[in-house]
Amino acid sequence: MISISQLFLEKLSWGGMAYQYQPAMVFLKKDGVEIEYTWFDYKEKTLQAMEGLKGRGLKAGEFVAIIALNLPESFFAMLGAILMRAVPVPINVMLLKEKEQKELKKILDDCKPGLVLGNGCLKKLLPEYCIPIEQIISEGVEKIAGKPYGKNVNPAPRQIAIPIDERDPQEMLIMPYTSGTSGQPKGVMLSTEAVLDRVAAINDALETIKNGRVLSYLPLGHISELVATFFGQIYKGYTIYFTEYIEEMVRDREKFRKAFPEILRQVQPTTFLAVPKVWINFQKEIQKKMNGIVPRVLKRLKTGRKLLIKLVKKELGFINTRIFISAGAPIDQSIIEFFKNLEINIDDIYGQTEASGPVLINGQPIGNIRVMINYHQGKEEILVQGKSLMLGYYNNLEATLQAIENLNGSGELVYHTGDAGIWGKGLAQLIYAGRLDDGFKLANGEFVSAPKLYELENRLKKIEDVEEAIICGEGKPFLVALIFTNGDFLQSCTLFRTKIIKNIKEHLIEKGEGIYKVKFFELLDKDGLELTPTMKVRRKLVIKKFQEVIDRLTT
Repeated sequence: MISISQLFLEKLSWGGMAYQYQPAMVFLKKDGVEIEYTWFDYKEKTLQAMEGLKGRGLKAGEFVAIIALNLPESFFAMLGAILMRAVPVPINVMLLKEKEQKELKKILDDCKPGLVLGNGCLKKLLPEYCIPIEQIISEGVEKIAGKPYGKNVNPAPRQIAIPIDERDPQEMLIMPYTSGTSGQPKGVMLSTEAVLDRVAAINDALETIKNGRVLSYLPLGHISELVATFFGQIYKGYTIYFTEYIEEMVRDREKFRKAFPEILRQVQPTTFLAVPKVWINFQKEIQKKMNGIVPRVLKRLKTGRKLLIKLVKKELGFINTRIFISAGAPIDQSIIEFFKNLEINIDDIYGQTEASGPVLINGQPIGNIRVMINYHQGKEEILVQGKSLMLGYYNNLEATLQAIENLNGSGELVYHTGDAGIWGKGLAQLIYAGRLDDGFKLANGEFVSAPKLYELENRLKKIEDVEEAIICGEGKPFLVALIFTNGDFLQSCTLFRTKIIKNIKEHLIEKGEGIYKVKFFELLDKDGLELTPTMKVRRKLVIKKFQEVIDRLTT
């Protein structure tokens, strides 16, 4: 089986070595300046990072935690670690913002890395034991040149080549941590075989091109981002774009959000990956600018339709985009239809970290993977079988045995996703229907299903200024909703409050039926939300946090 180092060497030799001088990465600065890294530069920086890691005493097989922003040096450090057969543990930078950095400490205590690295631009937020990636690269430069640094006194300069990876395909390659929506984060051990199985499957299914352009901006601890950019690029050879604005993701997310359309217009991506929240924000902005024109009406327009669609795509930076992806969470079909009417055809990807990323595209399995539904105790759980399954959870045999089943003792392993699924269009499409444990019973014993909850919540999230919505009522006589919005406007603007309440009633309360009729709701400040590092809502934690509000609404 081909290795990561062989795939990388392949890119350096394309076109009789000419491809190594093509752009592998482009870093966009805030002032508009573009810094380009060729494949040759990528190789040199990676080797420098590798030597710097070795100089710091990192050994093959050891973990190296990388608290990584989406920046070129993060890629250099991850690939450098892989080439020396260490195991990168990409950690979401948003954990730096948590009080006392408790979750970060838990992860580091769990995996006990040989080194902890972070981006230099985050120096004020990084723990004191964290080494800037730039410093590691600089030490690697000096080591290769034969200059003394620290305790190292290496007298002779050396020529360093990409090492041939002798890693077994089933050996651990990388260990991202789960997002923790349903409990404590767990280290997911992924092999080379597993990761490349999914990278090949998704690139082949989407027919990506080697001269494509992809923006890297989602957290690097997120399996979708790792597959789409870091590993996807090494497999396919396309150019990855980075932006200096990514630093604002930690300092001021709103500033990054406002700059995002301009970033996309500068990149002009050929492939664009986003989580549903990003697509919802785009939808709201488009609706504002279209002054209430519903996109499906465009189909009936004889004049101006093409121009209007072109203007929307130009505004979003999508003029040259041919692949649009939603991943990381379920996306409402009405959002897909909205963009389809604008000739933006979104592919809905379902996947799991434990399956090395993408499993389904638009409900269809991709590559050599098998997807089933297990009917057990009235629940319909999605099961996954194939080469892309994790090796297990690190240091957690009990959780591994609960998640991975040896099918009928045959040696064939099946992963229990914990997600509910239903067959649509006969048996031709598998639809993700939420977490199995998100459904609950009301006080009268009637069961409220997760899919229906999501449907109602998605209806709410389409409302302008609604950031998030959670419908709850377990053990209560009826359903209520926690609706999160801009807290400043909520307190200071009566008109804002009146408008949003009116919209909520129109979209939810007046349309719910039977047990799904939501009787009451509470408007809350969005700052009160509890989110995972990948921006998923920690549903159970939020419900626990606002239990007094729920109790008041239901009595």
